[in-house]
Amino acid sequence: MLYTPNIRAYGAIAERNLRRYCARHGYALHLYRDVPQESPHGASGNWLKPWVLRRHMPQHEWVFWIDADVLVIDQSMLLERLLDNRDRLIAMDMSWQFNSGIMGFRRTQANFDVLGEVEQIIGGVADKSSTYASGGDQDTFIKVLTRHGMAGDPELVDCITLNTPYQLQRADSFMVHYMHMWPSLRALAMHHGDLASQMLTERRA
Repeated sequence: MLYTPNIRAYGAIAERNLRRYCARHGYALHLYRDVPQESPHGASGNWLKPWVLRRHMPQHEWVFWIDADVLVIDQSMLLERLLDNRDRLIAMDMSWQFNSGIMGFRRTQANFDVLGEVEQIIGGVADKSSTYASGGDQDTFIKVLTRHGMAGDPELVDCITLNTPYQLQRADSFMVHYMHMWPSLRALAMHHGDLASQMLTERRA
């Protein structure tokens, strides 16, 4: 997980939420509260996704990128339930082919190589100053994974199963994405979402 100081108002909420989830199920959590000094220069946080994923892939069977505006609402849900017979876990998007806010990659050479290609192409993007500059990292991920046959319908899950837009969330949604909101409103919505997650956990205890 990576979030920079300018989005701490909601990034810290997501961190607490994800820490609880990872501790509950014994998952490792790699946390960055700013852009790492050793990372490629001239990029805002979201552009570092392939770099972060490749950095930690050798240590784990699976690695996930989870945006700082995502909450795990149903914390009883195991990631393993979604991983059988696949090498990537990526969800469809309402407007795009898929959403890069939550992406999981099994440790395979093919995944390591394709993430390297994404990183290389991102390195050549002139303007990486903000999340949506130059089409955002999502545009690059879609183009590269599609070119390698890794983003067809059989490769993707629906956005109710994973990476659910907050407008479509239910009481028992798994991971909810609070995207396209003003930062202050996002922080408020995520605060209430995290409380709802804790209440759901208590009811099921």
